[in-house]
Amino acid sequence: SRLTLQATCGTDYLIRVSGVADERGFGTRNIAVPSGPACCPGDLDASSAVDAGDIDFLLTVVGPCPGGTPGCVGDLDFCGAADAGDICFMLTEFGPCP
Repeated sequence: SRLTLQATCGTDYLIRVSGVADERGFGTRNIAVPSGPACCPGDLDASSAVDAGDIDFLLTVVGPCPGGTPGCVGDLDFCGAADAGDICFMLTEFGPCP
């Protein structure tokens, strides 16, 4: 099965996954949350702006994502690590969130 929804940045969603008629099994759940114009992906400290606080925070998490899975905190370009590319991205987004 596949679920697609138009998510709103800053909104929490509960996704409940269960079997049919109490059946049990194994599977994989992948959740991808692309950023959009209403989101502010460089705002790591939720201050409504990409600023020095976000760069400071990014510098504390520089390095590979746990398990090599892209999209960890600080991996703004989804390359599998918080690195110089993410700092460059932040500098291009510097300022108030839209």
